[in-house]
Amino acid sequence: MKLRNTNTINKLRRLGAVMLFSLIVMGGFAQIKKGDKMFSKFEYEKALFAYEKEYNSESTPNPYLTRRIGLTYRKLGDIESSAIWFKRTLDLDQTNNTDYLYYAEALKYLKEYEKSIEYYKIYSEKVPNDSRALEHLVDDRFYEKLLTDTSQFTINRLKMNSEIASFGITKYRDKYLFSSTGTPNPEVTQSYGIFEDNPYLDIFTAKKDENSEFIDVLRLEGEINSKYHDGPICYDNVNGQLYVTRNNVKRGRPVKDAVGKVNLKIYIFDELEDGKWSNGEEISFNSNDYSVAHPSITNDGNLLYFSSNMVGGYGGTDIYVSKRKEGGSWSEPLNLGPQINTEGDESFPFISASGSLYFSSDGHPGLGGLDVFKTEKLNGKWMNPINLAHPINSEKDDIGFMTEEDEKSGYFSSNRDENRIGDDIYSFHFTPLIKINAFVEDKYTMLPLEGVIAKIYDEGGFVVFEGESDENGYLEVSVIKGKCNYTLKIGDNLDQKAYDFDLNLCDDEYLKNNSLDLGTLSFGEMDYTVVMDVRDIDNNTLYPGAIAKVFDPVTGELLYEGSVDENGEIAFDFKPDTDYKIQIDHNDFEPIVQNINTKGLAEKNIELSLLMDTMIPKGIPDVEIDFNLALTVQDRRNNELIADVYAEIFDAETKELIFGALVSENAAISLALKKDRDYKVLVSHGDYQSSSTTFSTHDVTGDNIKVNMTLDVKTDDVVSVDLESIYYNFDKSDIRDDAKIALDKLVGFMKANPNVRIGMDSHTDSRGTNAYNMALSDRRERSALNYLLKAGIDASRLTNEHHGEQQLVNNCTDNVKCTKNAHQLNRRTTFTILNPDALASNINVEDTELEIALDSDQDTDSTDFSNGYNMQTMA
Repeated sequence: MKLRNTNTINKLRRLGAVMLFSLIVMGGFAQIKKGDKMFSKFEYEKALFAYEKEYNSESTPNPYLTRRIGLTYRKLGDIESSAIWFKRTLDLDQTNNTDYLYYAEALKYLKEYEKSIEYYKIYSEKVPNDSRALEHLVDDRFYEKLLTDTSQFTINRLKMNSEIASFGITKYRDKYLFSSTGTPNPEVTQSYGIFEDNPYLDIFTAKKDENSEFIDVLRLEGEINSKYHDGPICYDNVNGQLYVTRNNVKRGRPVKDAVGKVNLKIYIFDELEDGKWSNGEEISFNSNDYSVAHPSITNDGNLLYFSSNMVGGYGGTDIYVSKRKEGGSWSEPLNLGPQINTEGDESFPFISASGSLYFSSDGHPGLGGLDVFKTEKLNGKWMNPINLAHPINSEKDDIGFMTEEDEKSGYFSSNRDENRIGDDIYSFHFTPLIKINAFVEDKYTMLPLEGVIAKIYDEGGFVVFEGESDENGYLEVSVIKGKCNYTLKIGDNLDQKAYDFDLNLCDDEYLKNNSLDLGTLSFGEMDYTVVMDVRDIDNNTLYPGAIAKVFDPVTGELLYEGSVDENGEIAFDFKPDTDYKIQIDHNDFEPIVQNINTKGLAEKNIELSLLMDTMIPKGIPDVEIDFNLALTVQDRRNNELIADVYAEIFDAETKELIFGALVSENAAISLALKKDRDYKVLVSHGDYQSSSTTFSTHDVTGDNIKVNMTLDVKTDDVVSVDLESIYYNFDKSDIRDDAKIALDKLVGFMKANPNVRIGMDSHTDSRGTNAYNMALSDRRERSALNYLLKAGIDASRLTNEHHGEQQLVNNCTDNVKCTKNAHQLNRRTTFTILNPDALASNINVEDTELEIALDSDQDTDSTDFSNGYNMQTMA
C-alpha cells in the first residue's frame, strides 16, 4: 500500500484514539451515506472527498455535512481547517454541544486563546460536568502564564530530524531507541531517506554525542520490526525485555474490532545473545476490542504504565498501571483516576527515575493540542498535574517526554514546526526555577498591600525578574538557579522603606525545595518610635549588649527583639493606643520588665530609660516569704459569706498555679509568695458565676494580706453565644457567602462586647503536603482576619494561628478515603473567646462550630492549574 508521504504522519498521529495508530482500509464514495461509511472505516481522506463534493453540489448548507467535514479534518490532524468547518456548523445549528468543545479546542490550537475561552464557557454551561471545559475556566488567563518563557527549559531541535516523523524516545543501555517512519540513508549519517512505500513505524537505535545530538542512527537489529507499526517502546534494563506497541496482527493479517478498527497491543520481547530477540508475546491485558499502547516501565521493572481506551475509563484514552507479579506475569491494570485522566486523551506516559510521571493530554488546560504534564505521588495519591508550559509545550502536539536519570535533561517530540510534516525530536535541558514569595501588609492596619513591587537584580545591576503583590498581599517572583548571586529589592518604588535581600542561589541550605518564603513584610511608618537606653542608676553607665524584647502583655507573643547598641540604645516602632511589655536581658542580671502604653501620647518619638538598679544579679533567686492570706467570699445580693468555694491562686506573670483547694466561707490560707509580685485569685461555686481578682505583694507591710470577693448568683436568663466556625472550598482561602454571615455575627458580638478578645485558628483537610497545607491555612487565617479588620475590629483584639492539617476533626487522614463532606469539615477557621470575664453581664459562652448543609456548590474541589510551575497539591 502506498500513501502520500505528506499526509502519513497526520494519519498516524490522529487515527482512532490520539497516538493509538490504526491501519487504513482504502476505498471511496461520493455521497453522504457513502462518506459516512468511509468515515466509520477510518478512511478519512475518502470520506472528506465525498463530503466536500456533496457540500459543493448543495445549494443550501447542511449542518450535518459541515459537522462531518469538521470532524474529518479533526481526525486527519488538520485543525485549522476543522476550525473553519465547526464555525460554519455553529452558524447553522447550535443544538450539538460537542461542536462548541471542538471549536474551542481548535481555536486554542490556533493560539486564539481568548476566543477559545468564550466557547469553553458556552460548552460548560451546556455540559457542566465536563472537566475539559471546567479546568480551563478556573483561570481564564491560564495561557498567559503558560506562554511566559521563564528560561527553565532550553530546547534544541535535533539535526537528525528530516521530513519523516520521529518520536517515542526511550533509553536502551548506553543508547536510545525511538520510532520513525523512515530508514537511515547510508550515504548521509545525520539523516534518513524517505521510503514512500513504507509509511509504517519502525524502531531505530542511536547514540548521543556531547551536544545531546543523535548520531549513528540504525534500524534496530533482530526481528523486532514488522511490516506494520512498531512503537512506541520501552526497555526494561533489569529483566532485559523490550515492550513494543504493535498493530493487532495475526498470521500476517490485521485483526479488526467490531467497528472495523485495527487496535494496538503491547508485545514483550526477551533480549537474547548476539543482538537477537525472542518471539514477542502479548501482555496479558491485551484485547481485540481496545488498544493498549505507549509502555513505560519503572527502573526496578515492577510497574508498567501505559495508555488505553479500554472500557471503564474517563474519556478517550486513559493512563493505567500494572504491577509485575511473581513469575513475571502482570496484574489487572489500574486506572490512575480522575486526578490524571479526563474526558479527553491522556497518552505517552513516562515514569522517571525519581517516580515522577510525565504524560501528554488534551483534556487538562494547555496551549493547544497535546501538552506535556508532570505529576508526583504523595502518600499514595497522585498530585494535580502541572503543565510544563512554554517552551516544552506549544499550540501543537507535544508528546513522548522522557528524562535522563538526573531529570535535568532529556528528549521529547513535537509537530510545532509549520514548515515540516510530522513530529521532530527535541532535546531539552532543565534549570530549576526558584520561587520567592512573601506576604506584604501595612504596618499600622495590618491590611494586605496590593501593588508592592519586587525586582531581582543580577550582579551587573540588571533587572532579570520582577513582580508585584496581588490584592491579597501575596507577592511571588521567580529566578533561574543558573547563577549564584542576585539582589532582591521589595518596595523600592514606594515612599516606605524598601527591603533588600542578598540571594545566594548556590547555597542549598539557604534555598530548599527550589523556594524561599520571606514571611510577612510590613510597610508604612508607625505613629510612635520608642528609643530606649539602658543605664546603671547609680553611676549612669550605659550597658551595651543587653537584649531588648517587646511582648504583647496579654498573649505573651514576642513582637520585636534586638540588641542594645554601643551607645546603650535601641529603638522600636510602636502602634498607637496599644499596651506593650518591654524586657531587658543581660548576661549578668535577671531580666528587667517594664510596661508601656502609647494611648494619648502627644509626641511621636518617646525616650525611655531603663535603670539597672531594679535588676537582681543572677544567682540570687527571688526570695519567698510566708504570707497569711485572709480570703472572704460573699453573695453580692446580701453580703452573706459563701461556704465551700473552690479557690485557685496563680502567679500573674508565670501563670503558675500556687494554690488550689475547697475553702470555707472565711478562709485563712498560708502561702509562700514572692515579694513585689502580682497574683490572681479565681473562685467558683456551683450556684454562682465564677469570678477573679488580683492582689499584690508590692509595698506589703508585715505578712498579712486580705482579699474580699463577691459572686453573682447564676440565673436562668443567661444568653448563650455560639461562635460559629467558617468553612472554605477545596484549595481556596476566599470567604464564602455563608462564612460572611457567620463573620458578620461575630463582628456584631465583638462590637457589643468591646473588651472581648478573640482567638482564631485556621485549618485544612489532609489532601496535599504538610508544607503546602500549612501555607494554605495561613492564607485562610489572613482572609478571615482581613474581613474582621475591614469591618472595624481592632487588630489588638484578635490573635490568629494556622495549623495546616494537624488538627483534623475526623479520621480523614492521609491514605484514608473520605467523602467530600467529611473533608469539608476540616477546612475551617474556628473562633474562641480568650477573656470570658470581659463579656457583658448574663452571657454564657459556648465554643461551638456552625452546623452547615454541605452541597457541591460549597465543595467544588476545583484546583487552579494556571501556574505552570506550582508542583504542590492543594487541600
